[in-house]
Amino acid sequence: MARTRKVKTHNKKLADHHEDKLSKLPDDIIHRILSFLPTQTAVKTSILSKQWTRIWASVPTLDCKVYRDHLDITRERFAEFIDNCLKHRDANASITKLHLQVCFLTPEDAVDRWLSCVSEKTVEVLDLCILPSFVQRHRLPQRFYNARSLTVLKLENLKLDQAIDFRISFPSLKSLFLIDVRRMDDQMLHSILAGSPLLEILILQYCLSLSDPLFTSSGLQVLETTFCSYYCPRTFRVSCSSLKSLSFELEDTSDPVIQVLEAKNLESITYDGAEILDQNIAKFADCSKVKSLSISRVSLRDDDKCLEDLVSGLPLLEALEIKHCRMLRAHLRIRSENLKSLFVRDVYRYDTLESEGDLMVFIDTPNLVSFNLNNAKLLKVSMEAPNLLDSTVVLRRNYFSTAVVDDEWHFRLIEFLSQVGCCKNLKLSCFAHETRDLRFPKKVRENVRAPLPNVKNLEIKVQKLESRKLKTKKSVRWMAPFLETLSVKEEPDYERLQRLDFDR
Repeated sequence: MARTRKVKTHNKKLADHHEDKLSKLPDDIIHRILSFLPTQTAVKTSILSKQWTRIWASVPTLDCKVYRDHLDITRERFAEFIDNCLKHRDANASITKLHLQVCFLTPEDAVDRWLSCVSEKTVEVLDLCILPSFVQRHRLPQRFYNARSLTVLKLENLKLDQAIDFRISFPSLKSLFLIDVRRMDDQMLHSILAGSPLLEILILQYCLSLSDPLFTSSGLQVLETTFCSYYCPRTFRVSCSSLKSLSFELEDTSDPVIQVLEAKNLESITYDGAEILDQNIAKFADCSKVKSLSISRVSLRDDDKCLEDLVSGLPLLEALEIKHCRMLRAHLRIRSENLKSLFVRDVYRYDTLESEGDLMVFIDTPNLVSFNLNNAKLLKVSMEAPNLLDSTVVLRRNYFSTAVVDDEWHFRLIEFLSQVGCCKNLKLSCFAHETRDLRFPKKVRENVRAPLPNVKNLEIKVQKLESRKLKTKKSVRWMAPFLETLSVKEEPDYERLQRLDFDR
């Protein structure tokens, strides 16, 4: 009898141990969990427990994606699945997020049917991407342009209706992403901006129908545009008093004219891909609050002072990036009173690309704290930065592979380090083959001063550590006589490894 009671007690403990804890979770938590899953997966969770049998039908997220590698799913089966999901949802359950991504052309009546829930179910976030066929794209229905509940809208590979005779109204919209959307001309853009009074973020990528757009919105804070050279507007005009971040990315070589008519609160400018900088930035209004400026893939001519004037005209500028720029002149001047961070990568003189050290960079930044230089060519640098704390210098492989390591080479390197190394902490990444390339001969050391007298912490990275480290350490100690910490690491040339892997 006692043994029977022990068995029952043991079985009860096992039952408690294997208790269905999923069924005890609150519905809100289950909804939260399922909202991170694709709807196809969320439906399959109905077999996990009794409580979960119908829980998917009230999840506020509908996320359905079909990619090109899903060859077993036809468009008919996909359309039927979405129809059933909408048909069998709980009547009182709202859909706050709707994400549809289809890799094949879907019948327009089916897409229109699915989009009807945007207003009926008060959808707040809509992400719609229907990859087009070669001749046809889906056209959004007219009732879509009056979605009062939308706060985030992302449209990709669709086309808009230019012949609309009604007012566009997105009264709650805060973020708008338009990617490869056709038939959105200047007038359509104006209508969308006028009908979205709360819009804060606007991202445009490859919208090919714009010719002379005017971006005007009282509440817009972030504007990012990307265009290819074949379908790039002639002129960009921006008039947004609340704008804080402005980004133009122009693929290949394009020559639009940028006019910032009003942007008194602008804090960040990113400009990427112009052929001649001064032709493109025709007019910048009062942008005295800009703190961050990034310039990439531009050309500067001999008489061009556009970049210098732009930098000096931003009194609050704190961060400056200059990347992949062709200099059609012998020097570049950077003057800024409040600049704290400077990043320079792949800046070279265009007409003498094969020679080294042909570009002189003058840096006059009394409050500079961080300096980062990553260049394939050894630049001549004149730096006035008494408060510089951290420097990161990367001399890439093609500098060492093409150079003859002789006394003249060492003198040039010493002169370069004496300018860029006027800091407390220096990270020097040299894609030299071995550390011996950084050894300075005795006769060189006896004729010049140590290039790094202020450096306290030095980190050196090379492709290969050689066995005779003593001479290298002596040379480093000469370079930085007041050094407190030294780290020499072996780091492969990742760019070269990637190229080798690609060649295979």
